[in-house]
Parts: sequence; C-alpha cells; structure tokens
Amino acid sequence: MILMKKKTGRILKETVFYIVITVTALIFVAPIIWMLLTSLQPYKNLIEMRFRLFDSSLETYISLFAKQAFLRAFRASMIITLFSSFVTMIVSILTAYAAAFFNFKGKNAVVFGTLSIQMAPAIVLMIPLYILVSKVGLAGSFTGIILVFVLFLAPMTTWMLRGFFNDIPRALFDSALIDGCSRTQFIFRIILPIVRPGLAATFIFSFITAWNEVLIPLILSNSTTSTLTMYAASFTTTYEVDYAGLAATGIFTSIPSIILVIMFNKQLIEGLIEGAVKG
Repeated sequence: MILMKKKTGRILKETVFYIVITVTALIFVAPIIWMLLTSLQPYKNLIEMRFRLFDSSLETYISLFAKQAFLRAFRASMIITLFSSFVTMIVSILTAYAAAFFNFKGKNAVVFGTLSIQMAPAIVLMIPLYILVSKVGLAGSFTGIILVFVLFLAPMTTWMLRGFFNDIPRALFDSALIDGCSRTQFIFRIILPIVRPGLAATFIFSFITAWNEVLIPLILSNSTTSTLTMYAASFTTTYEVDYAGLAATGIFTSIPSIILVIMFNKQLIEGLIEGAVKG
C-alpha cells in the first residue's frame, strides 16, 4: 500500500511537471505560430480577423523574395551581423586574454570601464557616435555601422569570455611559455580549444544581438545599408498595415538565429552550464 502511494505520488508529480513544461513551451511558441498563420493569410482575411486554413498560401513569401529592397536588406543584415560578430570575437578574445593573464596597474578599473559602456543606454551614445562617424566619412557605410556594433558588443562579450579564461590555471600559462609556446600560440592552441563552448555561446549572443538590433541601423544606415529590422518597418504606413508581409518578414528574420542555435546546440548548452557554475 505504501509503495502504491509513493508510485502514485511520483506519477502525479511527473504529470504535473510535464503539463507545466508543455504549457510554458506553448506560451513561448504561440507568437511564432500566430505569425506563421498570419503570413499565410490573404489581406482580406486579416482585416476581417478571420483565419481560414484553406485560404493559406505562400503568395506573401513569393512576393517578398521578388522585391529588390528585401533582398538588399537581407544582404546588408548578413554583412553587418557576420562581420560585427567576427570582429567582436577577435577583440573580445584578445581583451579577455589580457584581463585574465596579465597584471598591470589599474586593471580592474580598465575592465570595469570597458563594461560600463554596455551599461550606458545606447540612445545616449548614439548622437555623439553619429557625429563622430560622420566626421570621419563613414556615415551610412558598412564599416561605420560594424564599428559601432563592435563598440556595443565587445564589452559584454569580453566580460563573458573573461569568466571562462579565468578558469584556466595560471600554471598552464607558465608551463606553455617555458616549453617554448609563444603568447599567440598559447591563445590559439591551448585557450581556444579549452573554452570552445564559451566561444560558441558568446558568438551566438553576438550574432543574435546584432541581427535583431534596430537603433543602430535606424540612425546610421541609408538605403543601401538598411537591415531587415528596418525593412520590416516599411509594412506600416499612415493608412494601413500589411500584416502578412510584416509577419512573413518576422518569420524569415528569425530563421538564421534558429539555425545557428540548432547547429551549436551542444556547445551552447555546455557554455551556459559552465558559465553558470563559474558564476
């Protein structure tokens, strides 16, 4: 009887647990499903707030890919996001390496000062940054936008990587130098393979942040360097809103981030777990 009660209690707890997990997953997935359904409906159905599955079609997506403005925005987003992420990773790796393995006067102040850039509201820094970028002739260019992205991304990614670098024993660094390993070789042959999960988590953070950013392209871009987040705003006008086009753009914009997370799922989980343990 006691064993039956324990077994029933365990089954009940597991049932409640899976119900909670399922409901939570549905809450997060529901907006994506809603956008997908919206993107497949004709404009008339959306205005009348009626969803009919038999009216669904890929017409919105076909027309989306037929527009040069959309393809140009997608190209700009890929260029800005990839270059920003890679440059940010290079800067962050070198900065985190210096912060973890070098001792110099005022190191803590420098590290905190670097992170303080991330703490400041982006809108406060955008006006002086726009003036600075304009003065050097990079306003509206990919180079100018990428540099500003790196400025905002690098402090946080440096802080993330520094936690992984600090976990590497100092004795390993000294042993590598004694064995004839240069500082550059120590980074690429020893550190980076060890902190690979942390690198994956940091890169995904950089990519998703840059891909979804609105404010920086809004202020610094032009018609050539305008991103997908900017293009999505074109579906809203004074007199009407193209809900299907807006939803289709939103669905398409989310695909690269989803693919990236799926590709590096194992490394991402390992990086998050290691980061949580270090924290």
